Amino acid sequence: MKRFIRITLEIILDIVRAIAYFITHNLRNFAWLLNLILPYVMYFIGQKACADRGQVAVGSELFIPIVVCVIIYYLRSYANKIGKGHTIPVPDKRFTQVDDYGEVSIENKRVQELILYLADLEDWLERKGLL
Repeated sequence: MKRFIRITLEIILDIVRAIAYFITHNLRNFAWLLNLILPYVMYFIGQKACADRGQVAVGSELFIPIVVCVIIYYLRSYANKIGKGHTIPVPDKRFTQVDDYGEVSIENKRVQELILYLADLEDWLERKGLL
């Protein structure tokens, strides 16, 4: 029974990781989708508010677009910071080091990070149609 529960929990964890991976790699698309849906949501909220009040009035629903715009800005900025947005991915710090003789080297502990950065850069170039 313990084995069954452990395997079930591992499967659930794999599903959560897959969803998190999908969301992280598509944040720019979620921001775009929110931007597309916002006018329709506001229309239906306005219709509902007008039907409830019996007249056209301005209320707290005016803050919904502001909140959604802040969320969209955050999603786009976050996607850009992690290299999945519209701007070119930029590493946190320089990978290469140049000594006095002009020899370029990379620390061994940063090679994996460099490979991941290169993959992000290639993904960005493919999205832009440059690769």
